[in-house]
Amino acid sequence: MLLAFLAVSLCPLSLIAYRDSEVTRSALTRSAYQSLFAAASQTALRLDTFMAATANVVGTEAKMPALAEYLSRPAGARAPAKEEDVVDMLEAFAEKNSVFTSSVAVLDLHGRIVLDTQPSNIGLDESATRHFRGALETGLPHASGLEFSASDGKPYLTFSSPVKAPDGKPVGVLRERYSAAVLQYMIVENNRLVGPESFAIVLGDDGLVLADGHQSPWQPGEGMFESRRPPGLADALANAGRPVPYFTVRLSKDESPWHAAVSNMTTQPWTVVFLQPQDVFLAPIRAQMRDTVLLAVLISGAVAVAAIGGAQLLTGPIVRLMAAARRVAEGHFEGKVTVRARDEIGALANAFNVMTDRLKATVEGLRRSEENYRGIYENALEGMWRVSPDGRVLSSNPAVARILGYASPEELMASVTDIGRQLYVRPQERDALLLAYGRGTAIEGRECEFYRKDGQRIWVLTSGRPVHDDSGQFL
Repeated sequence: MLLAFLAVSLCPLSLIAYRDSEVTRSALTRSAYQSLFAAASQTALRLDTFMAATANVVGTEAKMPALAEYLSRPAGARAPAKEEDVVDMLEAFAEKNSVFTSSVAVLDLHGRIVLDTQPSNIGLDESATRHFRGALETGLPHASGLEFSASDGKPYLTFSSPVKAPDGKPVGVLRERYSAAVLQYMIVENNRLVGPESFAIVLGDDGLVLADGHQSPWQPGEGMFESRRPPGLADALANAGRPVPYFTVRLSKDESPWHAAVSNMTTQPWTVVFLQPQDVFLAPIRAQMRDTVLLAVLISGAVAVAAIGGAQLLTGPIVRLMAAARRVAEGHFEGKVTVRARDEIGALANAFNVMTDRLKATVEGLRRSEENYRGIYENALEGMWRVSPDGRVLSSNPAVARILGYASPEELMASVTDIGRQLYVRPQERDALLLAYGRGTAIEGRECEFYRKDGQRIWVLTSGRPVHDDSGQFL
């Protein structure tokens, strides 16, 4: 009889513990995937921001009149004093990121290096490179991604922009070369973004490992820039995104599974993968199982002493615990199991509350990741804003206010009620943009002349896309 009562008492507890474990595992896994995807997206956005911002800076530097004046002259008619001025300018460009900038050079229309902060490069032919052809073919600032130097064989990120004469014709190309270690440095800064042992890797479209969070933050390690993806990673990446950008992979035969999420960059055909060992984010389940085993032993002793009475006393708390488990499974973490006693059920309720708090902390971590994303928006070098069709500024980051000469985004939104009339030097350009947006067409790299707050005219490079509500109305 006693064994029967023990079985009756322990079977429900075992089922609850198993179901609770499965619910917790599912919730932790789902939360881990969401956190990993947020981290991968944040890392990809950071890299995209760096690539786009650096290309735009090079484009601005290429507009310096001294460069066009120097390159417009025949090689034999270039004054030494002018050459020294241009060299000083190139060295100043290199100083803005002296840690990773390898060289800054100007190329003529034949792709030959005319001047370079590394004099040994002068005279080299770069006409076949992507950065030279891309800048001249598009007429815009160009980020060519990873290129291996013909002179030293090392990998570099190369940014270029055409240098144009006053009549708009290209007379050469400004090229800035960054060490590929800048990718490694940026990736390592995001290590442990979602918890212990989490890190990112960046893969090129050709399978090269461009950055690895396990390597040194300053120098790419052995095996970098080689096609060395683990055996299961290629297949997992091929299937990621169908239907969700998550997957599980073993990096080696002896290791436990790693959970990963993928985010693709927009400025380059690169993929950011953020990983974390399964054992790390499922650690609360092991502690919970130990607590459950201990509780089972304690409950067995109580049942042996109290028999049927003890079993009846367990019914109410277990039902409440099941209801709490259902609420947690549905995503409601606010409520807690009320602890009215200090016996085994009380300990189980406390353990459940601890588990709920941990899940809530995980969700809070996702919220902080969103705040980090907001920080990227606020601190971006390029201006980003949202305007209505009638010309009101709905939102703006500080960079827009700074570019237009306003003290803050709030002052900009309060002062400007019609950007076409107040900001555009030629309002018809705003009308043309509205017509394109009304047709659902995105605008990329359109040059417009704006008024600053102080009345000064400036040229800006604008890109945008229309936003519609659920009914399809242009917002």
